Amino acid sequence: MRLTPLLALPLALALLFPAAAAAENAGGIAPAPQALVDAFSAVRPDPAPPELNRKSHFVVSDENHHWLFKEYVLDRGGVMIGVGTDQMYTMGAWAKPEVLVLMDFDQVVVDLHKIYRLAILNAADADDLINMWRKDDDRLKGYMAAEWPDAAARKPYDRAFRISRGLVWGRLRKVRRIMKARNTSCWLDDPAQFNWVKGMYQANRVYMMRGDLTAELTVLDLAKAAKAVNLPVRVMYVSNAEAYFRPYPESYKRNMRALPMDDRSMIVRTMGYRPDWSPDALYEYNLQTGENFQAWMTHMTRGSVRHATRGRRKDKKKMVSFAEALPKGYTKPGAEGGDK
Repeated sequence: MRLTPLLALPLALALLFPAAAAAENAGGIAPAPQALVDAFSAVRPDPAPPELNRKSHFVVSDENHHWLFKEYVLDRGGVMIGVGTDQMYTMGAWAKPEVLVLMDFDQVVVDLHKIYRLAILNAADADDLINMWRKDDDRLKGYMAAEWPDAAARKPYDRAFRISRGLVWGRLRKVRRIMKARNTSCWLDDPAQFNWVKGMYQANRVYMMRGDLTAELTVLDLAKAAKAVNLPVRVMYVSNAEAYFRPYPESYKRNMRALPMDDRSMIVRTMGYRPDWSPDALYEYNLQTGENFQAWMTHMTRGSVRHATRGRRKDKKKMVSFAEALPKGYTKPGAEGGDK
């Protein structure tokens, strides 16, 4: 099954979003080349999971301190892939990838991103975007009706909107308060960052899909797409998903090995160890280079994220940790006596 390219039909864009069609790209971003559109539109969705974690839809993040990652993902370019909702726009506006991939194994989250797209494209600014989620603002319902005029086709989006509306409104305001308190600019208070997010949608460089990090289709297809357009995956955000992989399944290791990474690639995750030096009551914020991560994915036999991050360096001042240890017996390629 092929995913419909986002904003691939100029006529449809002009009809649905006349202001967006008439305006120049908000973020000054060049339209995606057709080869890129073809490659990422061909990515296949994974089947829906038999059940969800905790039988819950995570339509907003419960990680409150993504500002800790900003300096480590800033201006990475390439492809950014990640799970979740609002945090992907926050970190994406910092990383500025050429392609932003929003994946989640919960279809409700994928459907919510499609509603975010309508909101972002039609919002004048971040304040306007946030106000669209208020109960006394009916604009999003109107945009949804125009996008999906058939009531049956619109039903899953109505459901996602019903589940998420109040939570998203509260979450976006909370993120802005936290970022302000930490003196960190983000897409919800910086017009340039907001316009970058809008510009990515206008340029057809945002792709959303149901994907499972351990399944057979989506991640491998994303690896193929990135290679086809010669773009490395520079940021891979897995949130705390690895906590559910004990041990890492072979399929996860295979998928992560397949992604094209280079010396600027970064794995961004949260871990539920709750150290006393973290500002978050739930999580430790951890980073790992793509090279280090893929070494573990290649050379570890059994083990989990606890093993792949063992001996991690904890920077209590910056309140993040770094997974730097290498698997036993592994030597960096090119080093004397190492892998060739």
